[in-house]
Parts: sequence; C-alpha cells; structure tokens
Amino acid sequence: MDQQLLVKTNSEIIMDYLTLEFGNYFCEEKSHVSGYYFPLKSQRFDKLKFPSDGKIVWDKKKGTVFYKDGKYFGIYHNGLVKGIYNSKTNTVLNLIRDPSRYFNICVGVIDYLFSKFLLHRNIFRIHAACVVRNNEGLLICGSKGAGKTTLLMKLLQSGYSFVADDSVYLQFKDNKLICYPFPKSIKISAIDTKKFPNLYQNLKYHRIITSDGLEKLIIKPQENAFPVETQRFSISQIIIPTIAPQQSCEKNIIHPTIPKTQCCAIDVIKNKLSYDLLIRSFRGDDLLNIDYLPNSTLLKAQKDLCQKVLDLYNIKIFTLGNNFEEIQIGDFLS
Repeated sequence: MDQQLLVKTNSEIIMDYLTLEFGNYFCEEKSHVSGYYFPLKSQRFDKLKFPSDGKIVWDKKKGTVFYKDGKYFGIYHNGLVKGIYNSKTNTVLNLIRDPSRYFNICVGVIDYLFSKFLLHRNIFRIHAACVVRNNEGLLICGSKGAGKTTLLMKLLQSGYSFVADDSVYLQFKDNKLICYPFPKSIKISAIDTKKFPNLYQNLKYHRIITSDGLEKLIIKPQENAFPVETQRFSISQIIIPTIAPQQSCEKNIIHPTIPKTQCCAIDVIKNKLSYDLLIRSFRGDDLLNIDYLPNSTLLKAQKDLCQKVLDLYNIKIFTLGNNFEEIQIGDFLS
C-alpha cells in the first residue's frame, strides 16, 4: 500500500501475532497510526454494560454487534470476547476470557480499521487470493473452502509472486481492476497438509490456535523464498476454484432455477455460476464488517463492481480434484 499502518496495543500476545502475520509491515518510525487495540485484562464480564436499547447491526452465530450513540458494541466468538469499538477514536476495547485464543479477533480489528480507511479512496476489500507474474495479476475468487489458498500455493510454487491471501484490495479504474498488495501472511488449516502433502511438505510454517479452537498454520512467504509483490498492478484474469466436481446438467444441480430443457445453455449456466461465486467474494459475509451500519451506497458499489468484472473479464472456473498436485499450471489458465 502507499501508506503503512500501525496498530498500537498493550498486549504482548497481540504484538507477537502481528509480527507473525504481517511481518515487518508495522514500523513505528514510518507508519501512520490508523487504530488502537487495547484488550482489558479483567475477566469480569459484568463490567462491560451493553445498552439494551442499542440497534443490532450484525448478528451471526459467533456473536452480535449493535450500535448506540456513535459506538459499536460487540460480543464475539460465542462469548470468548466482549468488546467496544469507538468510531470517533478508532479504539477497540476487548475483554478477553482466554488470551491465548483470540488471534482472529486481532486480525478482524485490523481488517476493519484498514478497510474503512481505504474505502474513502474507493478501494474495496474482497474475500480472495492473488498472485502476479510479469505484471499480470491472477485473482482467485470463491466462497470459503473453495480452494483459493490451495490454488495460491500451487501458483507460488510455479514461479508466481505472492500478493495476498484471504483479503485483496481492489480499485476499478479505466475498465480494469487495480490491485493493491497487502502483506498478510498465508493461513491454512492444519488438515490441508494431509490433503495435499506435496504442496506443504518442504515449507516452513508456524502453528497457532484460533479463537474457534482450530489449529492453523501460518506460512510467511519470505521464510519460504516466495517473491512478494509490493507495487500495484492490474488483474489480467480471474479464476474460481471449486473443490467438488461440478454435477452434470442431466441432474440439474449446477443451478436449480434453470429448467432441464435449458441445461444445454452452458454459457448461461457458467455466467450465472460465476456471478454467484463472485458475489461471495465481492460481497461475502465478512466483507460488510467494514461498515456495520446499513449502507445502500456501499452495497450498490460492490454489486456494480461485480457486474463490471463479469462484463469485462474472462472468468475461468476450475475444479480441484485429487490429482491437483500433478496438474500443470497451463491446464487451467487461458
């Protein structure tokens, strides 16, 4: 990015994790302070009184966020964390029950602050991965569990440079998607090393336990000799991976709303499928965390961005099978 980011915190655990996840990106001498994160040490949950008449703006299985008098109040990860975000001071106060298992909360706070900052420049955060080679970027979209990171690792080991995993920042300009690299490390589930052992057997990684209690592996590109792109560039192609093989038209599974008599209209089906999967990337569940309060302008801008991408880009849908490790890169690139 053009401007470095500094998040200040009084937690050594958080700082250790920031160093692990973002490397040397946080440098106090050269950075701009975009937010503060101060976890409270007390375990007395009754000290945080959430207003009963606040407006609920985000409600999920893992927590609820509501708004009152210019502040956001939140309960995250089934009660593991309760916190208050003050939008005027960019300060997040969190009460932590288990300080060894709140890594997701920390990264979520950074994503929120950073994404909110960039929205003022019409730069959107989408749920995707990205690599680049010869100044041509490949954007890997899809819903959670689609295989984005698996495909990312394959491309990195085939000579591409690392740009981003999980969060990609894009701006639509001159009929092109312009990508702004963000130096977040690669995070995979521990079970992925068993699914695709050849992709991970020779790599260095760090083990962590997330707020959900899941074992994750953090892969730092620099530690594994993967080149890292630091300059903005344009996206030349979009790939949508899927884990399971796509069902045949005869079973009418690809898109249930299309009658069987129209199943031969493969282009229509593929375009609809691409749109559904792109929407999950450009307007995924987690993306609206950047603005909890309903924002019709932001929603329309995200939808328009997705439609422009469909109109202008060649989108390749690729199925990751059991033999994915042996497949050559040229097999799924246009």
